[in-house]
Amino acid sequence: MRAAGYALKYGYRNNKGWVYKEGCLEGTDLSETKAIDTNGMPFGGVRNGLLEVRTNDRGLLFILQLHEPLSYIPDLIENIRISNITGVGVRGNYYKSIEDEHTLVTKLSNISGIVISSMNENEGSNIRLFQDDEILFTEEIESLDNEIKEKEVLRMDIELCDL
Repeated sequence: MRAAGYALKYGYRNNKGWVYKEGCLEGTDLSETKAIDTNGMPFGGVRNGLLEVRTNDRGLLFILQLHEPLSYIPDLIENIRISNITGVGVRGNYYKSIEDEHTLVTKLSNISGIVISSMNENEGSNIRLFQDDEILFTEEIESLDNEIKEKEVLRMDIELCDL
């Protein structure tokens, strides 16, 4: 089983309100990146071959091989499956500037962690489960945006009905 998605997208805000400027990942060191939870528990990393990260014209794409012998991986899989976990963020060294009263992330020198959590740390980030034999295409991962938005609208509709 694999989990994949975007950890960040250009033009979107993080939980601090900073906007990732297009090209901020150019030259970023991804060699020590690990997928972790909010407490730093590792799910896999680039170094051990369980995590693949790459940049494209949309942002930072990741593919995580879920090593099921780790006792906490089945919980992660189930929480992603039932949408308890939909958020992804990044940890790294940021360079930022202020333009038109907005803080822009202009450069990330390295990314040490892709944080998988129940909180959406980055607007536009997403995560989805894939079987090992499924071929991943960027378009499939992009379709997550629509799925997540549809679930959020449905939740809001349900909450309004409860009022």
